[in-house]
Amino acid sequence: MPEVVGHRLDREPHELEPGEYGKHEGHWFGHPPDTSLLCRLDGHQIVEHADGSITASPSILITGPGKLRWHGYLKAGRWLALPDCSNKVE
Repeated sequence: MPEVVGHRLDREPHELEPGEYGKHEGHWFGHPPDTSLLCRLDGHQIVEHADGSITASPSILITGPGKLRWHGYLKAGRWLALPDCSNKVE
């Protein structure tokens, strides 16, 4: 999967659309592209860049029901999924 430019929108986490990320009540959240999964980034080191984008370290792993999962990075506001992620329930 190629990199996807994300968009920062600081609002309620459940309002985030795929590809968006933001800060709400002191916590960072992300909704990776091409998935229905939402993540809270409290366990990650967050670097906020001058343009308002963020980098989350280490990689982000989100698991959902069944075999649904997303694994990848958010670097300077760009999402990059790793080949081991599966965005469909099998």
